Amino acid sequence: WYLGTGIGCRGSKLVATVANGSPAFGQYRPDPDGGYHPWALQILEIHDGQIVGLNAFLDTERWFPMFDLPRFLHASGAEYDAVQAAQLEQLAQRRRHARDPHREAAPANEQA
Repeated sequence: WYLGTGIGCRGSKLVATVANGSPAFGQYRPDPDGGYHPWALQILEIHDGQIVGLNAFLDTERWFPMFDLPRFLHASGAEYDAVQAAQLEQLAQRRRHARDPHREAAPANEQA
């Protein structure tokens, strides 16, 4: 499948996020004009520490804004790294808030 029908996903980029407490990723496929266009929101199902399912939601115009995922990734590796770092920081903030919902948000330059 990966070398046939699914070959269009070769070279895709993933940007981490969380959906309903589960690990998830915005998947971006290579764009023929350069960069990467949104393809799917991929959500892992985890049970007893193992991946038991993978759900793909292709309506990226609807789902990507809900997860603060960019509408397009440019070809620059630096931009991808910056987007990934920002998403991971947001995830860390959500985790900290989930552990202590009464805690005030820390300033952006303060580490928890």
